[in-house]
Amino acid sequence: MTVKITKPEINVREQLNELKKPTGIAGEAMLRAETPQEQQALIGISGRRNFIMNGRGFIDQRGKSGASLNAGEFSLDRWSSSTAGTTMTQLSGGGFKSARTSGIAWSRISHRVEDCYNAIGTNELTISFDIKWNTHSGNDNSMVYLRWLQDNGTETGTAAALDISKTGLSSKEKFTKTFTMPSDATNPEHLMILFYGCNGTASVWDFELDNIQLELGKVATPFEHRSYGEELALCLRYCYVLDVNNDRFNFTGTNYTSSNNYFKVQYPVMMRANPTTSVNTLTANSYSAGASTASGVGVTVNNTRKLSAQLYTAISGTAGHASHTDITSGQLVFNAEL
Repeated sequence: MTVKITKPEINVREQLNELKKPTGIAGEAMLRAETPQEQQALIGISGRRNFIMNGRGFIDQRGKSGASLNAGEFSLDRWSSSTAGTTMTQLSGGGFKSARTSGIAWSRISHRVEDCYNAIGTNELTISFDIKWNTHSGNDNSMVYLRWLQDNGTETGTAAALDISKTGLSSKEKFTKTFTMPSDATNPEHLMILFYGCNGTASVWDFELDNIQLELGKVATPFEHRSYGEELALCLRYCYVLDVNNDRFNFTGTNYTSSNNYFKVQYPVMMRANPTTSVNTLTANSYSAGASTASGVGVTVNNTRKLSAQLYTAISGTAGHASHTDITSGQLVFNAEL
């Protein structure tokens, strides 16, 4: 016996359109969003997320792009080298290249994030960046290390090690990794991020980095672009360079004695700590009561504080007279890096 079953035709498209999706108003807004940035704004992560400053290498107050560095010396703002002979060079369009032409084991560059333990703790973190190896070290364990620092800069606890050895070997690739920091640190406050060119085996290396971002959560969101002015303002907390391009004329002061003219330099922002002045090649002209009292002389740093510094030049004048000083050449680097 044959049984025939007849079913009405179904218009699948109409049925799908009639589905009662439990999305609500907020869900509808998420579905209508055309870009990840719009979705981030809707769920409240459009504020400042990136712990890294100068993650594209645009800021170079010291003018060290391409220069061979000493061990521990800063190059591009917020970035330093662990070993002598390393270079960091800005790239056209953004990002920077770091390289060594002679092999030293455990050579690396680093970035420090101030006072972030309370924000990070043992929460999930995601790091992301674009990398391209022009000359790979050949070390299978080339890594990014992250380690807690105490307030005085002492390393503490176990490092989080992220293997990047196979990323960016043939072309620029994006690396992302979600992790949590080890919880065995003693009195942690700051975070240090280390990019190794090579680890235990001494090798030459050359890699490019761009769009470096460290954020809370387990998703690598699109790189947080900040304007040049905002990025510079953030970096000024850690470094300020006084030279003829930034501030030159009419530093008012007083002839404290007949042989010294004291004047004040105000920084653009409050610095992290009382800065040091390891680089000082300034020369200046000083004037007392309108008359030139010193020409082309060096400038000496007497005191530094978080908001300003007291400097002086050697003069021949009258104690108590008002004076002013003009910078003529050189630079003075105020350094408050971690």
